[in-house]
Amino acid sequence: MLKVLRQIVQAVESADSLKNALQTVVSLVRDALETDAAAIFLLDEENHFVLRAVDGLNQNVVDELRFAAQLGLVGLIAERKEPVNVENAALHPRFHAVGELGEESYAAFLGVPILYRRRLLG
Repeated sequence: MLKVLRQIVQAVESADSLKNALQTVVSLVRDALETDAAAIFLLDEENHFVLRAVDGLNQNVVDELRFAAQLGLVGLIAERKEPVNVENAALHPRFHAVGELGEESYAAFLGVPILYRRRLLG
């Protein structure tokens, strides 16, 4: 796992833009965890989550998909500021489907907060 973390850090440091850095992170995480999909949602100035990068989901909604910070499992992660791991996401009371993302074909969900100095970024 340290090797993967090193790869992520090096890729982010050498990326020519935030967009490329985020896309590299989702691809490397997806590969490392051997999962079908990965995504990064970041908070905007209006306290909404905005989809900034995906791998294995609908690329057409990147930078377009946004929702309130308290909504769904992503909102639960934001509230707790800790990882959320659910075997069957659709059965969780906080589940909120976003059809245009294309996540409905996946059952399990693992999400982790992106924090910087205890401040939630995504």
